[in-house]
Amino acid sequence: MKSFVGLGGRRQEGVDGLVSTMLSGEWAKSEFGQKLAAALTEKIGDLTTRYGYLVEGGWKLIVLDRARSALALNGSGPERLHFESGGKYADDGYAEAEIETLKFFGSDVATYPVQDLGARVSLTLGARGLEWSKDMQRVIFDCVDATVLPRNAHEWLKDVCGLAPRYGGLRVLYDEPGVSERRGELLIGFSGAGSNHNLLFSVGALAAAQEVLAELWPHVRIPCNLEELKMLPTVRLWLDVWGIEEIGKFE
Repeated sequence: MKSFVGLGGRRQEGVDGLVSTMLSGEWAKSEFGQKLAAALTEKIGDLTTRYGYLVEGGWKLIVLDRARSALALNGSGPERLHFESGGKYADDGYAEAEIETLKFFGSDVATYPVQDLGARVSLTLGARGLEWSKDMQRVIFDCVDATVLPRNAHEWLKDVCGLAPRYGGLRVLYDEPGVSERRGELLIGFSGAGSNHNLLFSVGALAAAQEVLAELWPHVRIPCNLEELKMLPTVRLWLDVWGIEEIGKFE
């Protein structure tokens, strides 16, 4: 399997047509951006090869890095780094929906089957100037467990609302080295492996990002917040499997 990183948002595809990667943003040509993209490309390539039986229909990974104020609930700045990688031209839109969900609901640390799905749909539809589909409104409000929503409901939530009420998306806050009251955040979305197994790959991407941070700043402790993520048992399982722990103290 071959893959290439295209800078400045230019997409390049492997000669075997299996993997395409893209890197853009103000950090795209920085040491951090280049090393993170290389690590993610290698890590996701290894994972999707090893667990190819989980992503036979294709897959997509999105990783964003952006600044976030430590004093505001949703004070996120513009994207500083935007990395995408996909296999077998897969692009079902779920990875994008995971990222959009995390962007819209700034206090969420992950995408998961929330209990207030109907209220969330109303919020996102209002923000987009759209109205409920009567059929979908009935299906969603009648469903007490988002994990058993029918496929057509998931497709409607993804395509119309930009919502992903299932596991796969992660938000990880970290303190920026040497910057007072400023934090960075990584938003990670993966699709193609089914709800719970998408986390295997999302957390794998987080592991790669931590490795790059440790390599670039070996003498600096970069605190990250995993406390809320660990409150979600399904997410905590994969954090434990990958051996990911908080770095330093996050206050």
